[in-house]
Amino acid sequence: MVSKKWISQFIPFSDNYFSTIFAEKTSYYTLDQERYVSEIARVLKPGGEIFLFYLTREYEYLQYCKQLSQNIYQFKNNHPNQKLINSKIYMTTPKKLDKLWSSKFNISIRKQENDNFRFFTSYYIVYGKLK
Repeated sequence: MVSKKWISQFIPFSDNYFSTIFAEKTSYYTLDQERYVSEIARVLKPGGEIFLFYLTREYEYLQYCKQLSQNIYQFKNNHPNQKLINSKIYMTTPKKLDKLWSSKFNISIRKQENDNFRFFTSYYIVYGKLK
């Protein structure tokens, strides 16, 4: 298992480095999704798997966001975590996630809901294998 912080436009690992990528709280902070898909595909070994989490619009954090564009939201000043104020997040629909990821992956998307945590209540989970 490798955990590393990086700038989302470039993942600092060589081609075909990973067999699996699990990104729980990364994908929705990446605004350039096309580049993100390309980078994930580049660093995965042939047939590699992805498990990616995206926020749904039922996500309770939306009360702390303002919508900037169709898929981009920004945390407002009332966000409980001051470090996240002005941070931007990407939110979309399963149909758009399918279109985005299916160019390089055989994917399935599931919606996961829970009531264990106040804000982390609703996600889309993208599972796929590199084509």
